[in-house]
Amino acid sequence: MIVDAVTESALKPLKEAGFEGVETRNCDDTKAAAAHDLAQSMGMRIHSVMRGWMKFNSEDPAAVEKSLEDTRQSLRAAKA
Repeated sequence: MIVDAVTESALKPLKEAGFEGVETRNCDDTKAAAAHDLAQSMGMRIHSVMRGWMKFNSEDPAAVEKSLEDTRQSLRAAKA
């Protein structure tokens, strides 16, 4: 499952439904450690912080740069 924010209210119904982990797409490195700790305390894990649908091949340089920065942010979150 994909959750926008890793919160107890987002994770609880998924845990009750039998999910062992989630993917999040809006996690930054300042919140990643807390999100990890919360998921772990509930017996879950965050198995992905990457974002899909990037525009690396766009003709718009701003769209390419935004996609690159979003990817960098996801990598920092994964590290955290």
